[in-house]
Amino acid sequence: MRTIARLCMVIVSAAATACTHGHPQQAPSSPRGAPHASAAPRALGYRISARGARGRPVTISNIVHGKPDYQLLAASVVYATDVHQGTFKDNTLFFYKEGAARLTVRAPAALVDQTSHNIALSGGVLAKTAGGDTLRSDTMMYNDKTQLLTAIGHVVAGSAGGYRLTGKRAVADLDLQQIRLFGDTPAPAPTGLQR
Repeated sequence: MRTIARLCMVIVSAAATACTHGHPQQAPSSPRGAPHASAAPRALGYRISARGARGRPVTISNIVHGKPDYQLLAASVVYATDVHQGTFKDNTLFFYKEGAARLTVRAPAALVDQTSHNIALSGGVLAKTAGGDTLRSDTMMYNDKTQLLTAIGHVVAGSAGGYRLTGKRAVADLDLQQIRLFGDTPAPAPTGLQR
């Protein structure tokens, strides 16, 4: 079982024991002669909030085969149990490879889908490798199946050596070694390399 699922189950269990349950309201019956609409029963959902305290952020980890795949640190989270999604604020996201952090991503907002383990980051996103390569964009999506990042809006890919490429959209691996850049926005040459 993945750690995010365990975290959510602990939060849901705590919320369920602390909540009082109201009975769902009955829909008003339709007037005589009017057709009856059949409404599918809705699952009762909870909104669970958590905030980091005393310098300790809210933390979730995705563990695969006993090793961390990614870890998200956030100032706060609101989790909706009916849609299996959490909205996180002021985020630092670490992606791991063989136990070491391979990529650090910072963003003001993140939406984590517990079912797919996909993450949508927004508000101005910066991804940086340990070697100093970067990828910046307005929004960035992580696809857990493909293990790829898709950056959208004002995309800037940069190397530790100072090279920059810009575009409208990019698809990159988690090491930022293979980046497909789309769009036609030219970038100035790095300082010191101009002729």
